[in-house]
Amino acid sequence: MDMIKKTIGLLYIIFLTAVNIQAEPSVPCIKCGTPDLLLQLRTGVAKTAGRPVMQVSLLSSEGHFRVHYDSTGVNKPAPTDTDRNGVPDYIDSTLVYLEYAWNLEVNQLGYEEPLSDDGIGGGDEIDIYILDFGKGGYGITFPDHPQNGMASAYIELDNNYAE
Repeated sequence: MDMIKKTIGLLYIIFLTAVNIQAEPSVPCIKCGTPDLLLQLRTGVAKTAGRPVMQVSLLSSEGHFRVHYDSTGVNKPAPTDTDRNGVPDYIDSTLVYLEYAWNLEVNQLGYEEPLSDDGIGGGDEIDIYILDFGKGGYGITFPDHPQNGMASAYIELDNNYAE
């Protein structure tokens, strides 16, 4: 149950604006970059650079998500693989908790399914890219091609949440 509470908390941090006050109370640390990005896109200050290219991708058990990650290099998650399935535990957990969030938000709470990206990331699933954010946050959601206030999107998540 404790892991479920942590996961729900993490998902709220990822999908909603969350502020974590660091050691210096006057310096807020924004952990979700999506609201700021959307403002910058609307005002023309920023443009999306396009989706990252990663070495590996895996589908979640119910097929709602495709998680992209690197097995080598700066963006790779910790290699710990306690179940020895050839997939880092961090990726296994990400796949499980993304489906948990889908079940809660779409199946139980009745939110609409996100728009399809028409296969941009390799299929119609929601694409999640695992990257090293350093000390720059936990995650950010990028719209693909907004039209009439609607857009498909992809998500970039930090590879360890340790910083």
